[in-house]
Amino acid sequence: FSPFLDKLLTSVERRQVGMELALAEARDIPVHHWRFRYRDVIPVWNFSHTEDLFQTGYAQGQTYLQKMRRDQKAAEKQKAAKLGLWGKLLAWLNG
Repeated sequence: FSPFLDKLLTSVERRQVGMELALAEARDIPVHHWRFRYRDVIPVWNFSHTEDLFQTGYAQGQTYLQKMRRDQKAAEKQKAAKLGLWGKLLAWLNG
């Protein structure tokens, strides 16, 4: 593609992501967005890498969610520690 068209498509994509994130936030729907990284640049019309793209995206998503959950649990434990005995009790009950 031409540099102009590439910039146009990137702008439209970023705007769409921003609008959808704002809509989800307005409706109190949790959404996680991370930038997908792939080893090669693939044109949008090339479907020969579809299976590998799905597998790579799934693996990246799993890694992201596992890290997010670990960070969330660590933050909850830190918050519970600040609350003293009652915080530890609540942390224990929440597992």
